[in-house]
Amino acid sequence: RGSNPATCPAIAWMRWSQTAGVTSGSALRRVDRYGHVHEGGLSAAAVGDVVRRAGRRAGDADLADLTGHSLRAGYATAARQAGHDVIAIARVGGWQPNSDELAKYVRVADQWSPQDNATSGIGL
Repeated sequence: RGSNPATCPAIAWMRWSQTAGVTSGSALRRVDRYGHVHEGGLSAAAVGDVVRRAGRRAGDADLADLTGHSLRAGYATAARQAGHDVIAIARVGGWQPNSDELAKYVRVADQWSPQDNATSGIGL
């Protein structure tokens, strides 16, 4: 569970799955203009559209260029910056532990961490 109930993913999932009647299949689903929830899952592009629209409604210009992929990559980088193990990040994010793509995301975090930055602590 998250530390803030307003942003806790577990609480959000429970509310969404109960409201939408999701018991199996895709978690993220299309909702039409009449409020009907459809069975099929959202594409990465559709997830990006949802995030950008939410950002516009919230008045957050930083969300204007996000995509579904941005969320996935950002999760991996933020989790690594928080000190989480690459294998755990891979498991939660659905990557293979030796994934080249995952390595790119954690490398961004690792290159500036004191324990992984080769220039840390050598007087430079």
